[in-house]
Amino acid sequence: MIEMRRRTTLGDRNLVGGNIIRIRAEKKMSQGELLSQIQLMGIDMNQAKLSRIEGKRIAITDRDLIAIAKCLGVTLDELCKQDNDTNEC
Repeated sequence: MIEMRRRTTLGDRNLVGGNIIRIRAEKKMSQGELLSQIQLMGIDMNQAKLSRIEGKRIAITDRDLIAIAKCLGVTLDELCKQDNDTNEC
């Protein structure tokens, strides 16, 4: 069996990736569940893209940002809220 390597560090291409992970965890929502809801909204996103957004390895478009906020049931302000302690979003 091939073991997948997990990334432990986040990139720096967006500010919302960490918040998406945090909010999904609070709502006990899997990445697959979020992805399904995003796709039902007509947004072309696959698992790899969502993973790269969450890992802050790619920039996020405004359309994707709005769809993710709606699917998570949060405002754009909440999704983009910056954590003052770590300077992370």
